[in-house]
Amino acid sequence: MPDRLAYDEAMLFAATRLKIADPDLKQGKVATVTTTTALGSVERPWGIEGGFAVVYKFITRSGKARALRCFRVPINQDMRYRYERIGPFFAANVPDITVEAQYYADSIVVKEQGIQPPRAYPVIDMQWVDGLTLLEAVDAYCQRHDTVALQRLSERWLQLLIRMWECGMAHGDLAGVNVMLGSAGQLLLVDYDGVYIPEFGPTGANLGRVLLGQPDYQHPMMKERGFNARMDDFSALVIYTALLALTLQPTLWETYGKRDASGRLLDTNLLFTRLDFKDPAQSGLFSTLARLDDPHLSAALSALRHACQQPIDQVHFPMQFMEHAAGQVAVSGRPLPVSLPVGSAAAPGYRSVAASSVLRTSSIASRPVSWSVTGRSIRASERGQTAQAIAFEQVCQTEDDEAIAAAYEELSNFGHVDAQVLPEALVQRGRLAQQRRSALARFRMALASKRPLQIAGAYDAPLLNECQNVTEQEHALLALARAFAQAYNQSSADYELIAAYENIAHSPYARAFTFSEQEQTRLHHLQQQTIFRTILAEGNPWNLLVVYDPVLEEAGLLSMEEQQALNLARTLTQALEQDEDDVLAEAYQHWQQHSDLFMLPAAERRRLELAHKRLTARQRFQQALTTRPPDAQQLLAAYDPRLLGPDLQLTTEQRTLLREAQAYLRMQQTVFEGIDRDQDVRIRHAYQRTLEQRFRGFSAEDHRRIEGAFAARDIEQALADKDYGQALLKARTLLEITGPYISKLNQFKLQKAAMRFIREQDLLNLELEIRQQHGLLRLYVSWDWPAHSLVEQAVIVWSPEHWPARLPNHRPREALKSACWIKRAAGQSRGQCDITLDQLSDLSGRIYIQGYSALQDPWDQQGRWFFADGNEPTSQRAVVLSAFS
Repeated sequence: MPDRLAYDEAMLFAATRLKIADPDLKQGKVATVTTTTALGSVERPWGIEGGFAVVYKFITRSGKARALRCFRVPINQDMRYRYERIGPFFAANVPDITVEAQYYADSIVVKEQGIQPPRAYPVIDMQWVDGLTLLEAVDAYCQRHDTVALQRLSERWLQLLIRMWECGMAHGDLAGVNVMLGSAGQLLLVDYDGVYIPEFGPTGANLGRVLLGQPDYQHPMMKERGFNARMDDFSALVIYTALLALTLQPTLWETYGKRDASGRLLDTNLLFTRLDFKDPAQSGLFSTLARLDDPHLSAALSALRHACQQPIDQVHFPMQFMEHAAGQVAVSGRPLPVSLPVGSAAAPGYRSVAASSVLRTSSIASRPVSWSVTGRSIRASERGQTAQAIAFEQVCQTEDDEAIAAAYEELSNFGHVDAQVLPEALVQRGRLAQQRRSALARFRMALASKRPLQIAGAYDAPLLNECQNVTEQEHALLALARAFAQAYNQSSADYELIAAYENIAHSPYARAFTFSEQEQTRLHHLQQQTIFRTILAEGNPWNLLVVYDPVLEEAGLLSMEEQQALNLARTLTQALEQDEDDVLAEAYQHWQQHSDLFMLPAAERRRLELAHKRLTARQRFQQALTTRPPDAQQLLAAYDPRLLGPDLQLTTEQRTLLREAQAYLRMQQTVFEGIDRDQDVRIRHAYQRTLEQRFRGFSAEDHRRIEGAFAARDIEQALADKDYGQALLKARTLLEITGPYISKLNQFKLQKAAMRFIREQDLLNLELEIRQQHGLLRLYVSWDWPAHSLVEQAVIVWSPEHWPARLPNHRPREALKSACWIKRAAGQSRGQCDITLDQLSDLSGRIYIQGYSALQDPWDQQGRWFFADGNEPTSQRAVVLSAFS
């Protein structure tokens, strides 16, 4: 919808922009106001801008001031219908309390930025009222304490309510700013967005509520308020009570009137606020007003308090308050009633209930022209209505709903005396005709719009299916519109929508339809979707991109799977066009994930596969290059010149690394062969420590074996030099570090070396001493250990008969009898042991003692031992036991 500036521009050129037939209005001009700016004086239209519309003061050619209301929000068919019906109703029924209003559809052409061509928008032409609002009048009267003027306002307020109830209308937003004082002091209603008239009710168009009203004038349950002739009762009571209170004490306005910081009156409440209605018992205002102790105010206050606590549909304005207006003449010229029937709109004349009952139940032709009911005769107007009723009955025979509705309205004065002069069947027929006429009017308005959705939605089947006024052409248009609307409103009926559109396009009524921009957009989208899906099913990415329309993505019309297919088509085609391995390889990966979407030609498929292999090879090679330390096997396996391509540029360092990797693998293979064959010399000859430090490929076990091979070189040299002790020491160190990684040949040599070494390591200076201790006879033996640190074990053997035989080599420890084993302490030079002589059966002879050094064979699985020769004379001793017995 246009903004204020666009409407201002249109108003300045009203002579060409206003599309209204009235020459007095069309040839007028908008009132302007001059504003001084930094660039000089600027003249702009005089207008009041609200949330929904801009109201301009417009001077007609004849000099009359009018108010042109231009909407800032879209006006739907419902609101258009309301405005079209309200103006005539006001003119016919309540011209004295309303301002003249005429709705013009598409009557001002506005140029909006970015929209071509310029569009026409509706305008409401209203009478311009110069005067105060009710709120401003109350403010003025209270400031000068004019209680007479305030009392006159309360009386005129009742007269206004009576006029509204007489014709069965309601305003919907009664508030201090929506009522104005006319030039003669009369009250005028303004702002008609929420107005109710009988034609909008259940027996008419059956419209719904448009707005709720201002909270400071409305019931706490205003959201549940119905849309009917009684919806103003609460706000009417609020305003009436406030006027009574201010008449008694105008100074209340100083406390409860609302102003801004500069002292200007705010367009808000009239004494009461929504908080007062929410909890009257806690309201300070209710308490203050109760203390004024005025019977009329007390009654109104009590009624308002009770209304606040009632459900909103049970709230009614107390009709006894109309006694204040009794005896006066209302604006309509009829006597004001003392009371009105609660729950229904008052009818003109307020005839007796008995007379009304007779008129409703008797036939038209048999009714008397005049008669007495409760001492009074039927009025002359009613006799006239009876004659019209006969004519109405004849019109009903035609089944022409438009003629029936027109006759019914002429007879019933807009539906307020019909039930008093007609049989119930004719009343219902007249109302049905009104409803059908209204429904037909709405339907034809929709037909005039040429919009299929509006046409289908505007047709009221319960009312119009039996209406003879609907033409065959209108039925045909309806059928086409319904088919289109049904498909349009179903998101899954795409093909049905296209079919419905084509049916309209090929029908004789194609020119009777126009499609909105939104509808055209959807149809275009649907056509593009159909083409896209058809080509997608063929599986050719090139063709898919040829038919693709960007609107499919912009409007979010692609499913997730379709979007994936489109993205894949783009990726594949772009990659094949660029013919770069990196791009092709990435496209290949995407294609592999959705290979069912597209069937590529063999050449394109092979090109993608080659790019994928090349990229994989490069990635593997780069990974091998960056591995620290590098794995020679992995590096050389990853280097495939056929896949890496001629464009792969290797640095000098990388080429050196490749050569070293090849050398490393050759070295590794030879070392492994030496390990497998148990050839230390081969291992030592092949192994290059610098290469091994550059790459990784030997296990910890391999490293121990290699270290063993290098250590064996020193062992072999010691053996060659017959330095058996040194060879054994190196072998021991090797075993402690690397485990049993000594070649079998060297193990054999070391076994021989161990035997030869220990044979020469006799114990020295063996000495004996017999002591008696704790009743036991013990023999203490001591000796000097050999100097070599490898000698760590000694064996002392004895015999009571002769010198013990030489110990045989390679015997297990447990095989020796009459032997004492002694472990040499670290750094010990002289060893000793003791033997309990009580173990001997004969203590009268000698005992022969022989000492041997011992060395265990480390490569023997049974753990057998080698022993010294015992040739050293000081390694044996004998002692006579009888001397101690």
